[in-house]
Amino acid sequence: MTPFRITQRGAQRSRTAQGVAAERALLTDMGALGDPFAQGMLTPSMVAIVSVVRHLPNQVFARSVTLLAARVLWFDAQVTEALDADITQIAVIGAGYDSRAWRFRREGVQFFELDHAATQQEKARRAPGPGPIYVAADLTIQGAGEALVENGLDTSRPVLFVVEGVTMYLDEKIVRDQLGGWA
Repeated sequence: MTPFRITQRGAQRSRTAQGVAAERALLTDMGALGDPFAQGMLTPSMVAIVSVVRHLPNQVFARSVTLLAARVLWFDAQVTEALDADITQIAVIGAGYDSRAWRFRREGVQFFELDHAATQQEKARRAPGPGPIYVAADLTIQGAGEALVENGLDTSRPVLFVVEGVTMYLDEKIVRDQLGGWA
């Protein structure tokens, strides 16, 4: 089985996901987050942008990413709580360059990361080693649940779904259909 079951001709890797990874790298530099993998996920052009931003006065940068830091920390806390409650499947929907599969790695826990094929392929190339099961899917044409189950998610066991920063890019009907499929 290949790690990328669904392909999209002409699809581009997500620039917005690169931007979020860049912000996580900068927040890690500032001590607000602990994401040692974010910098390694960046493309060369984003590394150059991060280098420029590192030289801006902190107050300019801090204002623009305060909400992102709070969001990441909140979702990290939810993942930690789930792991502490012995949930062994974590599915990150719209994963982009998320690093939780490495930051929260535990024996017996399987992370699944769902995103567009182009982003998944680029991420797998930059990844710091074995981590999640990459699930490539276009949420506008395929159900997340269907794609995850096809790639090994066990519906008889509890799973934590992390849906962070993706719904704003989808029509309301698609979000409702995606979330309603698990009811």
